[in-house]
Amino acid sequence: MMMSNEDSVTSTKPTVSNEDLVAMNPMYQHLINNDPDAYYPWTNNLDEIATEEEEIAIPCGFTSALYAMTASTDEQLNDYYALLDTHVTAEFAAAVLIMEFMRDEGIKVFMNMHMNWEGIQGIELFELDWKEDTPAVLKPTCRPIKKNIYEVAEKEFNRHLTVQFAATSL
Repeated sequence: MMMSNEDSVTSTKPTVSNEDLVAMNPMYQHLINNDPDAYYPWTNNLDEIATEEEEIAIPCGFTSALYAMTASTDEQLNDYYALLDTHVTAEFAAAVLIMEFMRDEGIKVFMNMHMNWEGIQGIELFELDWKEDTPAVLKPTCRPIKKNIYEVAEKEFNRHLTVQFAATSL
């Protein structure tokens, strides 16, 4: 059976307006914010967000830093002490006084306890003596490309010029 041209062309008319879509579930507002001209032709299960989607944590590269800025000092200390119990083996703790050391000195290293670093103390300011012929700038030499891979590297670079890099007038 042969399809006509009319059968193969899909309708561009939205089945659900963007306003109705957001009214059904406000979670879809971000779709409309990203692409206000798009339409969403599906009509079933708009109010349901997949459980897998809800279980996935939002990725964040600075989770521990953000936690340290929002948690109280007591919460941070409790977490630190709990980590000591789980990350230091009983054999090591029995052989070395590591737990006491980590509770006293380790806190300064591993915790953000709002301890301000005040610089190196007890040393008088000094100035370094430079030789008069010391250059202001030392430009490192470029590392050459090995001859056996130069042609391949040049071909690949030229290919990238056509695919990824765009010429500018700058």
